[in-house]
Amino acid sequence: MALHAMPEEDIAPPPAPFAAEQRMAARGKIDMAGAFNAAHAEGCECCVPKESALKPGFWRDVGFGEQAETTEGESLRRTFLREVEEEAEAMSPIERTAAIFGWKRAGDMAFEAEDLDGAGDCYARGLAFGAVLGEDGADAFPAWYPRREVYKLCAEVLARAALLELRVAEAEEEEGQGGGGSKAFVQRATSTAGRALGFDPENSDAKGALRRAACQLAAV
Repeated sequence: MALHAMPEEDIAPPPAPFAAEQRMAARGKIDMAGAFNAAHAEGCECCVPKESALKPGFWRDVGFGEQAETTEGESLRRTFLREVEEEAEAMSPIERTAAIFGWKRAGDMAFEAEDLDGAGDCYARGLAFGAVLGEDGADAFPAWYPRREVYKLCAEVLARAALLELRVAEAEEEEGQGGGGSKAFVQRATSTAGRALGFDPENSDAKGALRRAACQLAAV
């Protein structure tokens, strides 16, 4: 039977996530909160930590850049990225976007609670789901997807990560562990904030982080 001759009730509608993603692509924007809530309504577990070979606080070695600063850190980074990509294989683009948003939100909550390592690990996972730590880059999202919105979201995560690195530097100073260690975190924050502005030149948190970093470096 030809498709046009089928009774209307027998024609299955397109899957809701697919239809939503196509409408979203047409608008060129993503409702981040809506994407996160919709993904979880479908039973998405994108922000539920899976079993990991990495210890809490791995972000300190892995970092928020395109590569780690040490050989050991780079090895951990590759292990970390493999874990995330294995999780992401079964995700739709909207679920992957929801994961970025969800891990950022979890990181912000940990940051507010002064759980600095918990916050850093969450931010690193969010960035990995955004493919800005990996080698795939934009190829992790299909061509029709509004990648610019994904990068703006990643810029928000990077800006928060830069503020976290500045807070870690301050904490080390408060605990009498300043010197080279705290300066290194301020320098890392400068680099992280710069990456955020590379994705979104208008990000105010990243600009603020750069100003704070300059002041802290002058005081070291």
